[in-house]
Amino acid sequence: MNPTLQACTEQCAAQGTQCAGVTFGTFGGSDLQCYLHSKMLASEAPSYPIVAAVRTSNEQGPNVRRDIVDNGGFDGSLSPWTSTSSTSGNQFTVDENAASARIPSGESVSLSQEIPEPAVGNAAYFFSIDIRISALTPPPRMRRQATSPVSCQINLQNGLGDTFYGQILGVADEVRTMYGSGTIQQGGISDLVINAQCSGTSDGMVSLDNVFFYVFLPTGDSNPPCSTGTSILQNGGFDTAFPPWTTSQGSSTSASFSVSGGQANVQYVAGASTDDNPALISQSASIPADTSYKVTADLYLTISSQGSCAVNFANEFETLYTTGQITTSQRLPVDFDGISDIASSSFAISISCSGPGVNGVGIDSVGLVVNSGQECSP
Repeated sequence: MNPTLQACTEQCAAQGTQCAGVTFGTFGGSDLQCYLHSKMLASEAPSYPIVAAVRTSNEQGPNVRRDIVDNGGFDGSLSPWTSTSSTSGNQFTVDENAASARIPSGESVSLSQEIPEPAVGNAAYFFSIDIRISALTPPPRMRRQATSPVSCQINLQNGLGDTFYGQILGVADEVRTMYGSGTIQQGGISDLVINAQCSGTSDGMVSLDNVFFYVFLPTGDSNPPCSTGTSILQNGGFDTAFPPWTTSQGSSTSASFSVSGGQANVQYVAGASTDDNPALISQSASIPADTSYKVTADLYLTISSQGSCAVNFANEFETLYTTGQITTSQRLPVDFDGISDIASSSFAISISCSGPGVNGVGIDSVGLVVNSGQECSP
């Protein structure tokens, strides 16, 4: 019998806040499928129709959640947000109770604010943000040139690099509301950063409004934590070379692989495109269906000007954890608990970098703890 959307969401609700949302549909096949996710990040719409539902609070309802954002509606002023730019040029200003900035191609402008009452690690969260992207008329001397569509990379992060939303958006007449949910990493949230970087022949106009970021107590996780187990991966510290890890990149030649000092390194050449195939590091790893897991790793990102990298941890069927797009050099610890929906037999780390300069990611201390049965069940 095909599942229903109601049964799918009820299954997610029964998992507590370990389940951040669901996707429901045929996924290109003929049978309806229900997938539960431990983190919901906005992404490009697939070519086939699906329905997604995002958790907005725990089972005690919306009254228990706390909005950690101050003046997310930009009512009359920018304060306490601070605007910074990659150059000394344009900044976000308030226009008709929205934060708006004119962003020339290749430049980025950020909004940030300190959180007076920080959100603790492992708390659940739900966010929403209204975004509008417009193209501004180029100077007269450029109007005769062929124009390309304006697109803008929008990231919502904390200062530790935990990315809650990251997506490239094109021009649209209407305001788009983006949602997401998941679990905050152990470092917690003491600040929020919204970064916008645009590209195209025309300047981009980015308008942000109704920024909400709710946190609420986790539920459904009274069983022993998954961190008590032992990683099922071999050579997660890359002590000598890659084996038993294998590397693969299909037809793309933009990235190179190396191991140095007990660390795997993936480096992308200058000028690498977002269309290039991701670099893959993988090995065999058995994960039963409906099983709790913990992914750990140390990532060392080296990002050049106007560059970005994203790192995904996945099996052959689903993403277990993603960093989203990272645009600044940093050390990023990964420590994430989730629930695997489908039985799988492999574990892969995919790395995508692009930008005019050289960008790369160092990877170390990779662990995958799997707890089946009663030991760490949802």
